[in-house]
Amino acid sequence: MERFLLLGLGLAFSLLAPIGMVQAHLGETLEECGVRYGEPTLAMKDSVIYKKNGFEIGTLFVNGKVEGVTYKKESKDGFFPQKISLEEIYQILKSNCPNSTFTTKDSGNKWAFYCTEDGNYADYDLIKHCLVIMSQNGRTAFEQMVQKKATAATGGL
Repeated sequence: MERFLLLGLGLAFSLLAPIGMVQAHLGETLEECGVRYGEPTLAMKDSVIYKKNGFEIGTLFVNGKVEGVTYKKESKDGFFPQKISLEEIYQILKSNCPNSTFTTKDSGNKWAFYCTEDGNYADYDLIKHCLVIMSQNGRTAFEQMVQKKATAATGGL
């Protein structure tokens, strides 16, 4: 699977030099993200989106801390985000979860999963070219939001 990812993602899109400038970190506050990125491009109740160095970075806040982060490379054609290289994925994972050991799990052609023993997890969508990293708290909060929306949509059935 790793060989497939290397071929599929293509290292030609690597932005290794500025990658450190685009990494929100799990556990950061809104203020720390603001210092790192400047003004957000979009702010909602529990999430903020920034653009920096060719990346769109989405953050999920739980109790004032970043508990989830999404990364997409900005589109060159105006429609589809660029692929994130495997090297970039590992750099982002290491930056967000420096004490975690990530392993690769093959889940078919659509998703490649990276999981850790401490409850943090990440996955990269091979179709949408989006990397998602979440802490255990972020995952729980996200699942609760999805359940709440589903309950509201069905009228509590």
